[in-house]
Amino acid sequence: YNWNDVVTYLRANHSLKFGASVDRQHDLDNFTPSYARPTFTFGNALDFAQDMPLTQSGPVVDTRTGLLAQTVYTKVHMTYIGGFVQDDWKVKPNFTLNLGVRYEYYGHLAQIDQGGTPSRFFAPGAGSTFNEQIANGSMRTTGNGLVTTNTPQGFMPRIGFGWDVFGDGNLAVRGGYGIYLNRIGDLSYVVSTNPPFGSVALDIRNGQKLNFALGTPNGLSFPLPPGLQFQLNPAGGLLGTPINVKGLSPVIDPPRVQVWNLSVVKRLTNSLVLQADYLANPSDNLFLHTNGNRFAGDVLQQNGTRSRVT
Repeated sequence: YNWNDVVTYLRANHSLKFGASVDRQHDLDNFTPSYARPTFTFGNALDFAQDMPLTQSGPVVDTRTGLLAQTVYTKVHMTYIGGFVQDDWKVKPNFTLNLGVRYEYYGHLAQIDQGGTPSRFFAPGAGSTFNEQIANGSMRTTGNGLVTTNTPQGFMPRIGFGWDVFGDGNLAVRGGYGIYLNRIGDLSYVVSTNPPFGSVALDIRNGQKLNFALGTPNGLSFPLPPGLQFQLNPAGGLLGTPINVKGLSPVIDPPRVQVWNLSVVKRLTNSLVLQADYLANPSDNLFLHTNGNRFAGDVLQQNGTRSRVT
């Protein structure tokens, strides 16, 4: 559900606005039909013609049974709360000041479970470099399937002004500054195939065997790759088998953008206006969505063999 409301209150030379928003989202998706099908890539058209794939991603297996996952059903609950107050204050007939503040609360980003089982996320471990943190990382469960251990939130001040310098409409100066917290894209952090469900990732360049097949007509039964063990290791992955996992830093701050602007407008004639503007928007706490296992020179340093830091 979603609720929004804005109230405006006028008093003397003040125009006050108050607003609030509550957004509660539920996403209930059955991913089984898509994740039960493996995806193959081929190095060239000749390999494709000879049914010789290069890599295989999937199908998804249930590590609790060691069999093809029969139900990959993800439930996501997201909560967002926001509110603001703004005062447009006419200090003088030719000068207006805009003051405001906004508050936004993102909760733990989301609460996610897989068929009633709280979702597990990959979290970086100890280390002085990013690669070391990835190599020492492990799967984690935060609360009852919560994405983060903290609750991303913050206050955002806003200030602006408009000045008719001589009070005759011939020269105007406007400016403002504000801080904006950007919402993380809904569902960008959602996982559907982290353990206990695992999507196998195989590559013949690593000496792994692939099982290229079309599956049954209903699309929910594919032969599993030969020689694989579907058991969990101490880090929460599959024993002796690479799988694709997804995670987010357990403690995270929302992306922040600072916006500056200054504008000078001079009326030269009734039909000609000269305007100069300055705009700036420095930002921090930005996110990087990437494969943490990759590193520069990966394939070249390993003589064509694709290696990983974990």
